[in-house]
Amino acid sequence: MMPSYELTQRLMSLATYYDVREAGQEDVAFHVKAELMSPRPSCALWDEKTNEELAHLKGNFNKTHFVIASKGKELAKVDFPTIAFKKKLALTIGDKQYHADAGVLSTLYNFSCVDADGKVAMSVTKKEGFTKVRDRFTVEPSDLAPKEIALLVAVAIHTRYFEMI
Repeated sequence: MMPSYELTQRLMSLATYYDVREAGQEDVAFHVKAELMSPRPSCALWDEKTNEELAHLKGNFNKTHFVIASKGKELAKVDFPTIAFKKKLALTIGDKQYHADAGVLSTLYNFSCVDADGKVAMSVTKKEGFTKVRDRFTVEPSDLAPKEIALLVAVAIHTRYFEMI
């Protein structure tokens, strides 16, 4: 079983920044840092110990299409509807597609990316509603969507549905 992670938005940083911890751990294992003042969302996932970039996420201006890549190779794509009455997404990894539907308004948003056969590739849960100062997500990767993909999908979800700018 793969470990789950907690992705937490860091407050008071110049660019958007997230700390990533393995569930139940105090130490930051990874961090995600966005480019400052970019018209299109762009950020990278870094290993805290080796200071190595593991993968990066780039989105379009409308925050409806994101590409996750590593070392010049595309790992996955995340697509959101332009107009959405429900918070949902489509995740494409290779030739497999997964869909998640987290509902309309809720205090618990769970984006479980499931294929047509019911296999769950990954899950991202936002437990707090709009009353919290910073956003936290529980991220559960799998063999179908490893941590690099799962963590950056969580960032894409935050960017599309929960950032105020």
